[in-house]
Amino acid sequence: MGSIVTLAAALALGGALLMAADRMMREADHPGRPRRLLATLWIPLCMTVPAIGLVQSGGTHDSLIGSLGPLVVAPIAALLAVPPMLLARMRRGHPDWHADDHVPLAWPAIGVMLLLLAAAGSGPQFLLIVVCAAGLVLVWADSIPRAYEGHGGPGAGWILLSVAIAVGLAVVANQAGPSLATLLILMAVGTGLPIVAAARLGRRTAMLAAGWAAAIGPVLVLATVSQDAVRVALQAVLGGASVVAGYPWIDGLETLAAPGAAVLAFSGVVAGWARAPAGRGRVITIAGWAAAAGAVGALIALY
Repeated sequence: MGSIVTLAAALALGGALLMAADRMMREADHPGRPRRLLATLWIPLCMTVPAIGLVQSGGTHDSLIGSLGPLVVAPIAALLAVPPMLLARMRRGHPDWHADDHVPLAWPAIGVMLLLLAAAGSGPQFLLIVVCAAGLVLVWADSIPRAYEGHGGPGAGWILLSVAIAVGLAVVANQAGPSLATLLILMAVGTGLPIVAAARLGRRTAMLAAGWAAAIGPVLVLATVSQDAVRVALQAVLGGASVVAGYPWIDGLETLAAPGAAVLAFSGVVAGWARAPAGRGRVITIAGWAAAAGAVGALIALY
C-alpha cells in the first residue's frame, strides 16, 4: 500500500510540475536574460532535480535501475522529446533556429568529460566533485548577464514553485525507491517539459532547454553520488575523528557513456538544424536523433 501511495503522489506531483512549469513559461518569458535563463537553468532544473531522488545511499551499483536510472533520466527524456518538439506548433513571435545560432560551449565539453570518465571505468569518488564543479562553471559561463540584456520582471513566484515541486518529486521518488514505475514517471515528466516549452516558447528555446538538461542532469547526479567524499574531506579539515588515508574508488563509471553520448548528440542536432533550411533541417535533426537514440540504447544494453 505504501508504494501505491508514493507512486500516486509521484504522479500527482508530476502533473503539478507540468502545470506550474507551463505557467512559469508564460509569466517569466521576458526578452533578455530572463528568457535565456528559462532555457539554460529553470526548465533544465525542473527536468533534472527529480531524478536525484533515485540516487541510493552508498552509491551502490547492484541494481540496474539504481545505477542507470539517475544518470540517464534527463538525457534520455530530452532525446525522447526531440521528435514531438519538431512537430509542435511554434509560438508566433519567438525565433526559430538560424545560421547565427551556435552550440553552447558547455555541451561538448561536458559530453567529452562524461565519455572520458566512462572510458576510465572507475576513479576516486572525490573526482566526481571536480567534474561537477567544472560542469557548473561551464553552465555559469553561459548564464552570466550580457551587456545588452534586460533583467527582472514577473514570474519569480512561479519559478520558485516549479523548482519546489521538482524537489518534492525527488523526495517522493526517493521514498518510492528505484523501481521501474518511478523511473517511467520521472521520464514522462522530463519528456513532457520540453514539449510544453516548444508550444509556449518555440522550438529553439525548447531544444536548448532539453540540451541543457541532458548536460546538467548527470553533473548534478555525480555531485549527489560523491557527497560522502565531501563529508570525509570536511572531517579531515575540521580535525574529526576519521583518519583520511585516501578517497574511496567507485566502479561502474561506464554508465556515463550513455549520457555523454546524448549530450554530444544534442550538439550535433543543434548544429545540423541551425545550418540548413527549415525542411531539410528537420530531416537532418530526425536522422541525428535516430542515430543518437540507437547509440545510447546500445550503450545502455552493454552496461
